[in-house]
Amino acid sequence: MALSSTKKLIILAGILAVGVFLNIIACSVYDNALPLVAIVFYLLAPLSMMFCKGQATDFTSAPGFGSAELSNFFTGIFLMSGLFFPIVLVHVGVIEGAACALTLIGGVVVIVACIFVQRVFSPPDDLDTNYTEF
Repeated sequence: MALSSTKKLIILAGILAVGVFLNIIACSVYDNALPLVAIVFYLLAPLSMMFCKGQATDFTSAPGFGSAELSNFFTGIFLMSGLFFPIVLVHVGVIEGAACALTLIGGVVVIVACIFVQRVFSPPDDLDTNYTEF
């Protein structure tokens, strides 16, 4: 049974809400608002996909280096920065370990949601089809 795109969006919204909720809980329980900065990184990740996809400039028109690769590069940077930012804050001693754990779990949930978007809403490749003819 295939899910409709509306149900997929509802599932995605639920996954993202859980991830952001865990970050907010990490801030409110331990009275420190710095784990909310990780949410800024998560908000910047889809923006890089929106700005880079479908655009070709002289910088990105070199063979093997297209705007899709640039978009994936910046998306990866933003997602990993959001994931490892709480670890840096714990290392410096700004936040507690439990707040870091909640923020990391929330970050993993947000990254799973981004992978969900990438897998579900991307157009199918012609190379991924199973051919039964020889």
